[in-house]
Amino acid sequence: MGEGSRFTICSCITAESCVVAFAETPALTRVLRASPLPCVSPYVPWYLGISAAPEGYAWYDPETAQQTHFHPAGDDFAYRPSRAFWAFQTVRYFTEFDYGGTAGPIRASIRDMERRWDAEAETEEDVWKRLAQASPAAAERYLTDCTAAKARQAWDWANATILRLGEERIARNAAFRPDEGRP
Repeated sequence: MGEGSRFTICSCITAESCVVAFAETPALTRVLRASPLPCVSPYVPWYLGISAAPEGYAWYDPETAQQTHFHPAGDDFAYRPSRAFWAFQTVRYFTEFDYGGTAGPIRASIRDMERRWDAEAETEEDVWKRLAQASPAAAERYLTDCTAAKARQAWDWANATILRLGEERIARNAAFRPDEGRP
């Protein structure tokens, strides 16, 4: 299902998509995760060998998260800019109003970011292997930092995309409504 295909994993009911890039060493296996909608969200690489979720991507300890997964607290549905989820969800909301005009440019910027991340993977794995020989803890911190940096880049991309799409929408709306003598 390549570019231009009429079939896609992205639909109105897609909540998240994951692709696993297995490695000989389990810690170097990458889970490429796109949330909430893979056609307008980057596949962010998360190494399995990390010791903590990136800031803004988890707000419960693992036990609480498992207990509340199917019964989330009501305030989990409240918009909180301190949670990465809401930035990606807002990008999705913008595309729902104008999918034809927003999805193409969004996908182009996502492709650039994903290609850069793919190009960095081999170097990251080499660095991890060198670190793991000397200090497994340092190697784990390194993968945690690599994952956190990419998660932050994706979140920053989402926030920048929100601003860009918002400014474009304002400009388009202004073009449809000529100034009627307003100050």
